Amino acid sequence: MSRGRLAVALLAAAAVSVFFAAGGHRYLSLDHLKAQQAALQDWRAAHPAGSAAAFFAAYVAVTGLSLPGAALLTLLAGALFGLLWGTIIVSFASSMSLPEWRTSAPSASIIATLPLTAASDSGVTP
Repeated sequence: MSRGRLAVALLAAAAVSVFFAAGGHRYLSLDHLKAQQAALQDWRAAHPAGSAAAFFAAYVAVTGLSLPGAALLTLLAGALFGLLWGTIIVSFASSMSLPEWRTSAPSASIIATLPLTAASDSGVTP
């Protein structure tokens, strides 16, 4: 394992440890989210773009680090932003999670090295 990958793995492990040590798992419960729903809706109404960006970043962090609570955040997106915007935010945020980046990079480099014989045989130039 290279130094860069080791550093990322250690950083992710540290982030998960800090999350649980600080009691972050208590904030990702259905009861807590229900209790805070009015405050969250007021904050979203006051700062629509900022709340969407903060929610997007939080969703990427939770799903990227495989923390518990992604399903609750998905439901919260619908409750806060509505069905359409909640679905859009969650869809884009879930595609940006850290595990997706790790698995997509090697496959992209493999695809880039494939020969273009099929395209050149058909008369299409790349």
